[in-house]
Amino acid sequence: RMQTEPHHSYSTLVNDAKHRHTSNLRENRSLFFSLPWFQKGDLDAWVAVASNNMATMLICLQILLSVGFPDEIVYGKIAPGVGISMAFGSIFYMIQAMIVARNSGRIDICSQPFGINTPGAFAFINSIILPVFFKKLQYDDEGNPLNTAEAAKFAWKVGVAANFIQGIVEIAFAIIGPQIQTGIPLVALLTSLASIGFSFLLSGPMLEEAAKPPLAFICIVIVFLGYFAGVKWFGIPTSLLSMIVGTSIGWAGGYLTKENLNDQLKNVKMYSGDFAIVEIFSHINEVTPYIGLIIPVGLTVAVGTIQCVELAKTAGDKFDVRWSMLGDGLATVIAACFGSVFGMTVFIGHPAFKAMGARVTYNALTALTFVIVCFTGLTAVVLGIVSIESLNPILIFVGIIVCVDTLNITPKRHFAAFILGMVPAVCNWTQEQAQALLQAAAPDVAQKIDFQDPNQWRVWGKSMHGLFLMGSNYLVTSIVLCCMMIFIIDRNFPYAMFWAFVGAVCSLFGFMHTIKLDVWVGTHDYGWRFCVAYTSIAALFGILYVLQRYGYVQETHIDESEKEKKGIGELEKVEGTLPIVHEEKDY
Repeated sequence: RMQTEPHHSYSTLVNDAKHRHTSNLRENRSLFFSLPWFQKGDLDAWVAVASNNMATMLICLQILLSVGFPDEIVYGKIAPGVGISMAFGSIFYMIQAMIVARNSGRIDICSQPFGINTPGAFAFINSIILPVFFKKLQYDDEGNPLNTAEAAKFAWKVGVAANFIQGIVEIAFAIIGPQIQTGIPLVALLTSLASIGFSFLLSGPMLEEAAKPPLAFICIVIVFLGYFAGVKWFGIPTSLLSMIVGTSIGWAGGYLTKENLNDQLKNVKMYSGDFAIVEIFSHINEVTPYIGLIIPVGLTVAVGTIQCVELAKTAGDKFDVRWSMLGDGLATVIAACFGSVFGMTVFIGHPAFKAMGARVTYNALTALTFVIVCFTGLTAVVLGIVSIESLNPILIFVGIIVCVDTLNITPKRHFAAFILGMVPAVCNWTQEQAQALLQAAAPDVAQKIDFQDPNQWRVWGKSMHGLFLMGSNYLVTSIVLCCMMIFIIDRNFPYAMFWAFVGAVCSLFGFMHTIKLDVWVGTHDYGWRFCVAYTSIAALFGILYVLQRYGYVQETHIDESEKEKKGIGELEKVEGTLPIVHEEKDY
């Protein structure tokens, strides 16, 4: 340009470049702040996201309160931690959407929904926090607990340490990004998640609902009608209607009492929360036995986030997958640092919320809601007013839908692998029910039993011993068994042999079939026994592969007409609340 227009000085050219750059910045800033800050769809999406996250939080907190966790831990430490992490994550994904809008020049971007990782939260409560709590409890001669507050505080510290490690795992997976799905079949990853949904989100709440059928069953049917059948409730969100009906029946039927509400009102005050970094690092060693649970939970969160980003892309909004995974990990780390034991994640629903007309403000409203509720003790008021039985159906729905989503991406020939992968979590849940029954019926006896000792279960019979062995570190066991079964069905013997070796190594070092990381080679240990079993299976697969190469065994199964789908079904809006699976679509 200086050659064609020599009368322009160098300083003039520089000034022109600065002017153009400034104009672009102003245009981008104008676009950044010209996003529609409030749409009617934002209100609908806010009700859906806030109510479902609130239901998860309330039920989890109620579980802890019911076993004896003191109010100062539940309302003074855990709830504020949830509020901070909800605020951070909601604003993080709100800003992410704004950046995408600025870079793309569009103003119709919808931010990703964010909240508590429901399956992970229940896995942590049932498989880490409660076992640690009951192991720490001490009883007098009459079976009365002596140190409930001390045991609860210790279990909380272990919980936040475990949650912190989960966040670090999620951040590590963010570095890998989408490649995380290349090493493990997606069906196996989602089957492990579905096993949590079936055992802890479906079976557990269903038992509680069955204890109060006049109150609970109508709420379950309302949720099923709204979410599965698409029935409209005259503009009232399904989750909100379930709470209204269930709470009304609860007060009318005497399930909810004024005395309980008055007790909960005492907890209404400002809470400052707790910075738990000291507790985290002072109890890291206590988390070691649960690494086999923490890593798979973090892995399923990472895979779920990848799918959520892909679903958002189908709705026209392209978010960076690594930044989304990083946001989950950072939010979980922040949750742990401020006292929450619940992992955080983006979740499915973006296409539905965008179809409602939501943009970014619903995330800001969600953040504000949780900050107010969690820091003022209003959580206790909600628990005093609202019937838990009216919230359980939402968890039941989630438990069912994660199983349905997994089946939607599973080829029919691999259904057997899905069913096999469900078994370890069912065994773990059944084991915990048996343990809880003994602790309720004979706490003095339960105190003398180390439920983490496999040899202790052996004295109660082969079936109970097997229940413990199959249910321990159930997520790793689920993934290994499911992967092995997939490749058995496909006659892909090298891959089946690889996963058999994985099972052998994991068993020997305590990642499977036991709850403690160690080298299990003692006379009465079962780690080396499982190692021998899996190694024998690997040898069999090796022999079959050789025979296959020489034509004595059928070739590897390849069915081009039934390609494995790479994502969960396309989601469709259902009357302004949760999305449901509508039809299968390639990912």
